[in-house]
Amino acid sequence: MKKIQITIMTVIMFALVFSMPVLAKSNNKQIVPEFLEPGDTIAITSPAASRVSETKAVIDRLKNNGYNVLIGETNGTKYGYFAGTDAQRAAELNDFFANPDVDAILCMRGGYGCSRILDLIDYDLIKKNPKLLIGFSDITALHAAIQKETGITTIHGPVISTLAKATDYTWNEFLAGIKGDLKAGPVNLPNGYALKTITPGTATGRLVGGNLTVLMSLMGTKYEPDFEDAILFVEDVGEAGYRIDRMMYQLYQSGSLDKVKGIVFGEFVDCEAAIDTESIMQYYGALVNKPCIKGMSIGHGVNNAFIPIGAQATIQANEDGSAVFAINY
Repeated sequence: MKKIQITIMTVIMFALVFSMPVLAKSNNKQIVPEFLEPGDTIAITSPAASRVSETKAVIDRLKNNGYNVLIGETNGTKYGYFAGTDAQRAAELNDFFANPDVDAILCMRGGYGCSRILDLIDYDLIKKNPKLLIGFSDITALHAAIQKETGITTIHGPVISTLAKATDYTWNEFLAGIKGDLKAGPVNLPNGYALKTITPGTATGRLVGGNLTVLMSLMGTKYEPDFEDAILFVEDVGEAGYRIDRMMYQLYQSGSLDKVKGIVFGEFVDCEAAIDTESIMQYYGALVNKPCIKGMSIGHGVNNAFIPIGAQATIQANEDGSAVFAINY
């Protein structure tokens, strides 16, 4: 692995990040749910597509780590493509937030369907009962809506279907994250991985983002993320390069990229085509001329980090090509 050069600016950034307080009950207007302790209950729900994978090994591992597991009815329900009707999926999510015996909510899988239930979610109830909500891909719609409507930190992280085949890195980050053991500072990376600079500079802001396709489906709706002074992170899967470029250009034309402080590119899996994702990242890094980095283990790859949406984050993109992504968990 290439040795990373530590610059004076990097040292200063480390000092600033490590001096941040670890997330507590609230961070300005941000509401941070309680982390988990042994004996707490994790509820599993399917807010989008119906279940397609074997989950027993994941459930057993959660139990072996000291957690009770509550399986929602949507996990055994099929309504066309979805895990139940829109009303059923929204009702279960609302019920789990309202249930005092549930301490965190982990999604079964993504797929498609979360955007259909956004208008059926009881955001006042959720704000009164903040809990860790964990998932990625189509779950991006829930993250964006809950953040916009309540200010509660939610977690961009693995779902049950990906935990079934997850690496040690993903499991370790997930288990440490739900316990609150991830400390403020540079994000842990899998062995052999290193972040790289696209556009140099330093930026600090509130984390927004997730799956690029899902984010674009929310543009122009009341659930469109607030990009002002944010650090945007994006990832995707199975999208041709020209479609990635089209979505990024829409973000640019809408003025959203003018508002953000910097960009973190996660993984773009099976997205190579006539316009490759590498050239797309380089193009938009130069176009916005703000700190941009790539190589973060976020998304549909074999590794998936534990990312608290709404938390403060810092990008340090160095002139020598090395980079750091730090979060105040």
